[in-house]
Amino acid sequence: MKPFELSLVRNVAIWLAFAAITLIYLSGVSAMHVVEFVSHESFGAVCRRVLAAGIGPVDFNYHGWILAAAFASLVVYTFSSTKLRLGVVVLCVIAPWFWTTSGIKGTAQWLIVMPAAPLWTLQTAAGGSDGEFYAEGFVIAVAVGWWMILWTLLGVTDFLTLRREQKKRRFGQTGTAL
Repeated sequence: MKPFELSLVRNVAIWLAFAAITLIYLSGVSAMHVVEFVSHESFGAVCRRVLAAGIGPVDFNYHGWILAAAFASLVVYTFSSTKLRLGVVVLCVIAPWFWTTSGIKGTAQWLIVMPAAPLWTLQTAAGGSDGEFYAEGFVIAVAVGWWMILWTLLGVTDFLTLRREQKKRRFGQTGTAL
């Protein structure tokens, strides 16, 4: 594959991941308003209830700003140099900390969502989540966790790319490997 084609495939994959995370986030926001705290419903039943309820009960003012910022960060990331992309990555990984409450509890929530997201996703897909999971907003936490995982992976790949570019420049300047 040519470098441009690889970059195009990578960018399409990133945007598809963003779309999936956005869908999880929006379904979590909607589920908070339509699922009762004590209900025991399957994931499919919750999805049907969310679709049937529409977006009427959801306050998209706050969540709209979060999604707009997420979209803008992805646009900047897509069209930036590797060094600028690393800055965007750092901002996107720490951004959820600002969305949670400050203090020790907010920091603990921020630290736990990334490792918990895959487990909570499997639990939900297996039908093990109850009304508390949906009503308390854990689906939103799953989306935030996947968001942080996505940006961490992008940061690692960009860091490795930057290191590789620096090694090539050093090798080209001296004529020998260091």
